[in-house]
Amino acid sequence: ELSVFTLAYAQCLALQVAKELKSFGLEPCAQLLWTAPLALAIVCAHAWPSSSRTLFGLAASGLVLLCVHGSQSNHVIVEMALTGAVLVTAPLHGASGCEARRAGGARGTPWL
Repeated sequence: ELSVFTLAYAQCLALQVAKELKSFGLEPCAQLLWTAPLALAIVCAHAWPSSSRTLFGLAASGLVLLCVHGSQSNHVIVEMALTGAVLVTAPLHGASGCEARRAGGARGTPWL
């Protein structure tokens, strides 16, 4: 189920936010620019875990933060690979008219 994966994935990325908050130094505003969108995406993931758009937003903001502040250790590289895979395969239901036409065609509409 999408909501179970989204919640588990949000918890993994919450660890990255906690690590970022712990490392705030003399310039917290600069780091908040990258950390705040991920924190907001985690809150949204807990509010709407079954939304595919929420999952996509979570993965996109997570990838940006990992690319900007992630170290080159193995767990960060694996997390970046997982996040990239989520971005490529996230099911964005209703994202385009093309998907709607394909879904309509499966039900037998004559215009597809």
